[in-house]
Amino acid sequence: MRRDVTWNERLPDRTKREVSVKFFGGKLFWNERLSNDSPWSDEMTPSEEDWDRLRKEIENRMQRGRAKQEDLDAVLKRNVGARRGRPRQQSPGPG
Repeated sequence: MRRDVTWNERLPDRTKREVSVKFFGGKLFWNERLSNDSPWSDEMTPSEEDWDRLRKEIENRMQRGRAKQEDLDAVLKRNVGARRGRPRQQSPGPG
């Protein structure tokens, strides 16, 4: 099952903002970018509106069987271990 939650929105200045939240190792990793051409920012601090939108997105996915209750629980608890940026990819071990 895919564990990323992504959404798009328009800011008041008409700039497109894309937000991505990854569930990895029991933590949430928040990233954003302001247009399709810009790189992902690892310095995102989620706002109250971002947390609320994430909760709604997960609730919608739960209705379709595409999210787990533990995902919603982590968001409702504001996941004390929430971190900014993407988790580092581990390189495969020898063998």
